[in-house]
Amino acid sequence: METFPDRGDQFFGREADVRILKDRAQHPGLTAVVARPLMGKTWTLNEVARRLLEEGRYLVGYHESRAAESSHLLYAVSNLYTRWLTNSTMRDQAISLWKRHEAHLVPRIGQMVGTLFGTLAGKTTTTERVAAAIRTAFDGLAEAQKDLLSGGIQIAPLAYDEALSLTSLVAEISGSRVVLILDAWEKSPSISSEYATLEAFLKHQDDWRHTHVFLAIRNLEFASTKVNDEAYRWAHNLRSLNPASIIYLVLGGDLMQGLLTLQGLQCDLGLELRGMVTTGLAHGSAPHFQVTVRADDHLSYCPGIGVHF
Repeated sequence: METFPDRGDQFFGREADVRILKDRAQHPGLTAVVARPLMGKTWTLNEVARRLLEEGRYLVGYHESRAAESSHLLYAVSNLYTRWLTNSTMRDQAISLWKRHEAHLVPRIGQMVGTLFGTLAGKTTTTERVAAAIRTAFDGLAEAQKDLLSGGIQIAPLAYDEALSLTSLVAEISGSRVVLILDAWEKSPSISSEYATLEAFLKHQDDWRHTHVFLAIRNLEFASTKVNDEAYRWAHNLRSLNPASIIYLVLGGDLMQGLLTLQGLQCDLGLELRGMVTTGLAHGSAPHFQVTVRADDHLSYCPGIGVHF
């Protein structure tokens, strides 16, 4: 299971990002965290996850795509279940209460969860055995979905109703908020299908009051490839669907200074800057930026083209 070690002694210059992203997790919605390589987006999201888990009010599902899994989203939810059910107190609670919620699950998920809880019930088992049982259950879910799609040829995403059933069950039984982190989303082999699930997620936010989704994507401006460009385009489309969805751009002060200079703005940027893009990076032929950033924890306004800091 993915762990989130405390790297406080190695963690510099990202405290503002962690605070902002941690605040985002308190509300339903989606945040696409975009950064160039080696800017620390994975470490930042890991630190957000660690602090959320430490609070005790959140359960986190994390998966970093390596372009080989059957579904990025499915294995983030699998990790969520592993983190939930390897806690023996939560596991006993889940096994005793899940029948109350069975009627609200889609049939295939109800069958999978029932089999899983049956495997875990009444046994003193190790964390490794619990994790293995969960992995087997979710692998089986992925294989069953493959069988339904073009003779097993098409990569299987986690369907919308299944994702909703699985995450709602965790939230309702545990009383926790759910955070899903899809790291390296640009590598996801089922990105277009997962976009459809996330699109429905944003269009039906009342059903997902318990869940926030983070996508981590390499910034195409600094790592332009077909997969990076596609991921960023999908993220921009998601951002346009619902105010609860944003693109959070992690930038160093030198990069933000360069962007503002391109726009002819004369502003004192202060020290540490963080960007939150609320429109796209391009409209027509000329770049257009509308960015909210934080400078030295003081907010001010720079006149020009909607750049706030």
